[in-house]
Amino acid sequence: MKKQYKILYLFAIALLLFLSLKGCVSCAKWLRNGFHSEPRIIKQITSSGKYIIYSYTKFGGAFTSDINGIKLFKINEKFKEGKGIDLDGNIFEWISDDTLLVYNISLKSEEISQPKDTFPIKTTFKTVGDFTLKTDYYISNSFMRVNIRNFDFVSTTKDSIFIRTVKEKEIDIINNAKLYGKVAFYNGEDGIFKFPLGSVRITLKSDSIINISASKIKKGMDFELLNPDSTYTTGLPRISIVSFDFVPTKKISTEGLNERKIWWEIIK
Repeated sequence: MKKQYKILYLFAIALLLFLSLKGCVSCAKWLRNGFHSEPRIIKQITSSGKYIIYSYTKFGGAFTSDINGIKLFKINEKFKEGKGIDLDGNIFEWISDDTLLVYNISLKSEEISQPKDTFPIKTTFKTVGDFTLKTDYYISNSFMRVNIRNFDFVSTTKDSIFIRTVKEKEIDIINNAKLYGKVAFYNGEDGIFKFPLGSVRITLKSDSIINISASKIKKGMDFELLNPDSTYTTGLPRISIVSFDFVPTKKISTEGLNERKIWWEIIK
């Protein structure tokens, strides 16, 4: 064992003993588990109401990497890591009450070539629970872009969510970008945004909405590729994910909103 790692290991053991002697049971357990924090779990009730989809992230610490996944459980089953049915990909839309669309997107790399068009490279169908899982496979050549906007009203139907946005001040844009730690852009417009249910996530704190997010896939023929000789090839297919974050300008409750087909996250 290298000297620096041996010192770190001995320090961790000493700290663990100290915390245990002091009665800090939760802290000691946290250290034994490799500095893990509590897992982040959000859930979505399926269209029929007979199943729950869980999206979870178990954050790694000093000795382990993050663990994440999407699992399907019956409505009367409790979430348990390692159990349930795996749903591979990103949930985007309930096409109908019995069909859920999932995107499985690979980023372009040295091993994965530039997409030839904007169509899926493969589409699969699978029955899970009491619905059909449709998975479209794509190769993306563009980073995710993030829109951050303020809103003052939200409503849902059986299949969609409507969000009324308002113009932001420049300071709000800066603060929101820092809050989410993302590269954001804002076009200064207000209006009504509509998203199909599936990718929509509503985050609550003290029974009030503090954030709504949703994603869309954007396609076009406007991608520019930098060649090894420093020239550009233009007019290539572009496939990217556009994420939207909506921050309320006032206290907004969830009264009247659809409880199904939406990701719900509760922050204590």
